[in-house]
Amino acid sequence: MNPRRFWSQSPDAVLIDLVQRFGPSWAAAWVVRPDARRYIRFLFVSALNTVFGYSVFAGLLYAGLHYSLAGLIATVLGVIFNFFTTGRLVFDSSDPRRIVFFAAMYAVMYGISLGELRVADLLGYNLYLASAALLLPNSLLGYVINKVFVFRAKA
Repeated sequence: MNPRRFWSQSPDAVLIDLVQRFGPSWAAAWVVRPDARRYIRFLFVSALNTVFGYSVFAGLLYAGLHYSLAGLIATVLGVIFNFFTTGRLVFDSSDPRRIVFFAAMYAVMYGISLGELRVADLLGYNLYLASAALLLPNSLLGYVINKVFVFRAKA
């Protein structure tokens, strides 16, 4: 593979090329679908957003802020940062009016996660493992909510 050609491709083309070269055949067939690539971008952007939010929280905590204030500031800044990165990098949207829907999506996902953890707690499951097991299904649900309600394509 020519490195110059590799780096001059779009991120989607690079992803398709890598999966077709090194991945199983089912993944190569799946990754050519635009929604599949968008979901993969969503996962990468979610990881970036997590690093941002945690870094803000840890930095504020290190600076001496109380954890409740550090958590509040990190959450507010995280929602704003996440809105723009998710909107632009995943859904090609930069409409700032959508932030209200995005914040509502965060509230819905928080409620769902809280309910899931409540059920896991009542059933006596380890909450660390339950939370980890729910990461992928919840990310898929968050992607669908963002796609359908927050960053829906204009008809």
